Amino acid sequence: MRNRILIFILSALILLPAYAQNRSIKFQEGEWNSILKKASKKDKLIFLDCYTSWCGPCKMLSRTVFTNDTVADFYNKNFICVKMDMEKGEGPELAKKYNVAAYPTLLYVNGRGELVHNVTGYQAPAKLISEGSTALEGTETLSAYTQRYDNGERDESFIRKYIDRLSKAYVPKLQEKVATEFISTFDDDKFYTRDCWQIVVY
Repeated sequence: MRNRILIFILSALILLPAYAQNRSIKFQEGEWNSILKKASKKDKLIFLDCYTSWCGPCKMLSRTVFTNDTVADFYNKNFICVKMDMEKGEGPELAKKYNVAAYPTLLYVNGRGELVHNVTGYQAPAKLISEGSTALEGTETLSAYTQRYDNGERDESFIRKYIDRLSKAYVPKLQEKVATEFISTFDDDKFYTRDCWQIVVY
């Protein structure tokens, strides 16, 4: 009898994780223009999951993160959520428009079709919520950093954060440009340091 009870308890513990999460992000369907209109009408950002059929991290993100209750509740409440295969339908055109070059890429776009924020690669639940919060808050987004840079801000602390943002968003050409300009301001003592090398290989 005790063995049967023990087997039952162990079985329940094994199955528990599979049933602990029962909600998922609700991805909407439709043409991109209609999604933009909906976002504009509801005054919400679009969360666009850019994926491909062959992308392993994309599948893991869908299976283990988009089905997390906390993630689902946060994104369903705050965003118009859309999934799109970047190799089918409108995908290639949008990939070109938003410079999507790695997968998964997660875009945060406003109702005017303007890119507000993005991040590339698999994101754990807490990190995905953090990135969503950044997009909603607005001041620490990639677009906000780019605007500050274009307006001439060159404070060292800001530039380091901007390079980090560009790396996470996988914008290699702009990252190289910003890093090169930044390093060119170093004197010889600072140039020949590990810190400088880390910026080069970031």
